Order: sequence, then C-alpha cells, then structure tokens
Amino acid sequence: MSRAAKRERFWLNGRFVSESGARVSVLDRGVLYGDALYEVVRFYGRKIFLLDDHLDRLFDEAEAIALPKRFERKAITRAVCGLVARSEKPDGLVLLQWTRGEGPRRLAPPPGLRGTVFAIRFDLPTIPAALRRRGVNVITLPDERWLSTHIKSTNLLASVLARKKADEAGAYEAVLHRGRGPRARITEATSSSFFLVKRGRLVTPAVRGLLPGITRSVVLAVARKEGIPIEERTVRLGEIRNADEAFLTATSAEVLPIGRVNGAPLRHPAPGPVTKRLGRAFARFRGRVLAGTPRVAPA
Repeated sequence: MSRAAKRERFWLNGRFVSESGARVSVLDRGVLYGDALYEVVRFYGRKIFLLDDHLDRLFDEAEAIALPKRFERKAITRAVCGLVARSEKPDGLVLLQWTRGEGPRRLAPPPGLRGTVFAIRFDLPTIPAALRRRGVNVITLPDERWLSTHIKSTNLLASVLARKKADEAGAYEAVLHRGRGPRARITEATSSSFFLVKRGRLVTPAVRGLLPGITRSVVLAVARKEGIPIEERTVRLGEIRNADEAFLTATSAEVLPIGRVNGAPLRHPAPGPVTKRLGRAFARFRGRVLAGTPRVAPA
C-alpha cells in the first residue's frame, strides 16, 4: 500500500481523499440543518459485516425523506470496500453520511440539489475487557430527541447532550425514556438498543417509531433460534429495578452487559446467564456470516 493511499481514509462524492481534501461546503444542508442520514458499518479481518443490511436501511430512509440519489448502491459499496482496503488495521468502522447537498439557506429545499455523500474510516473503539466482565454503568434520562427516531438522522444534539450527562456521571451510556415516573416508556439508548431479561424472558422496546437496529435484529433472531422467549413491547422505566439482567446492542459494542443502572446493581451479576448465552450466539452468527463474506484485499 502506498503512503498516499494509507492517508486516504475519506471518500467524498466519488473520490478517495486525504484529510486535507475532505471538505464539505458550509452551505451544505447537512451542515446547516442536519438534513442528512448516516450509517456505521463494522469490518472484521477486512470482511465487512452485514453491509447489505446497512445499505438497505440507508437507501430505504433516503427514499422516505427524498434525498437526491447522487450515487447508486454499487458506488457506495465500492467506497466502503476501498476504505477497508486502504486501512492499515484489519478491524474498524466506516461511517457513511448522505446529505441533501449544497444550496441556498432556506428551510424548504429547492429543486435540483445533487446531494453529498461521504465516508470516513475510523479505528474501532475499544471496550476494556473488565467492562465486559462486570458490565457497564448506565443512567436513565428523558428522551428529548425528535419523534422520528426511526430515521437515522444526523440531528444528534439531544443524544450528544445525554451522552455528555452520562460521561459526567461516570456512566457508559444513557438509557432514554418518554414520560415521567415508573410508567415512563423506555425507548433506547443514545447510540444503542436496550434489552432486559426477566425470569428468562428477553424484553425489548418495540420499534414503533424507533430505529430498528441491525445488531438488535440479529440478537432477536439468534434468541429465537436459541428458544429464548421474546417480548417486543412497551417497556416501563420501573421495570428496570426488577430486571434480572440488562444489556445494550450496537454495531461497535455488539452485546454489552449492563452492571448498574443509576448506580444500583441488577439482580444478577453482569453478565447474567441469558446475556452470556446471547453473546455466544451472536459470536457464532457473526462467524458464519463472515465465513461467507469475501475479504477486501489491502490496497
């Protein structure tokens, strides 16, 4: 791999570029209004995990909000593969972002916008093994995001502020809820899906109005295969204190056990037996998928 190619961890509107060339106009609607979508894709050993699932969601949502289709799916796939090929590390993440494009500053988008699409390769964030052994701490906060959270929009200010509060409280994540008191409805965490386990049953908020997480869907599929009973329903905030186990799912974190919620431990030390079982089942699923996924050759 050439030294120049190694620096190209960005792809912008059809070209691989170094950081100095990765520039988006200040008049881009993604910058001005957050008028944009994003996806985060993970690769293991230069094999891209569930890329089709992520692109399905990205293109479905782009159609739902009528983003200009500047690039076909094949071009986006080549962009992701090219960034993986240029990576010095075999494992990592690729962020895809698709905006409505550059135009005059007015809320109603004018016709004829071309759209802006870019991708960035990131190193994989590490979660210390000790956290996986004992579980992470989370806090609960009101969900102040916009109501169309099933759209993976770049409007993330409310999530940024919630995660800031979690950091300040010494917690890994914030589990969000709508309403007040024990009857408040849990939605999800700032960048992950939420599960709890009660008497051997796996419980997670139904995705009505929520983002159908890719890792969440895999965990539900492997739970069914394992014969674990599942409830996708309204989950109340008061149910956490009586939960036996709880965990988060996300592309970067996979299945991550929760040890404490608002400082209080759950009934089983983390990770609990169901969380462990699902973590192993997810790893087996990942192995089967990656075994049939072509490896991207280094550039």
